[in-house]
Amino acid sequence: MNNLVLTPEQVIQKLNWRYATASFNLNKKIPDDAWHALEQSLVLAPSCYGLQPWKFVVVRNPALRHQLVKHAFNQAKIAEASHLVVLAIKTNINVNDVAPYIDRVAQVRQVPVRNQD
Repeated sequence: MNNLVLTPEQVIQKLNWRYATASFNLNKKIPDDAWHALEQSLVLAPSCYGLQPWKFVVVRNPALRHQLVKHAFNQAKIAEASHLVVLAIKTNINVNDVAPYIDRVAQVRQVPVRNQD
């Protein structure tokens, strides 16, 4: 893998190049290997405290995507894009969200959960 190092100026230059896509080529799809990497980057994205209070839903069903157009300000892109990702964010995180997180970390790391009574 090539280790690319950008200067702060280059980062800003690259960010300034972004643009919105007016329409999609319906005959082109994101290649499977590229899509897998993008999907993994969503799953592995860090968050404060590691709670990842979001869910990513990849909508593959064309009929459902057409139904969603009216809920997206009638943007046809919802149905035309190669892939559609819907982001849902939990905004009311509380103590009830922490225990499942701790349990999952313990499971993944194969360590016991220590009770903090």
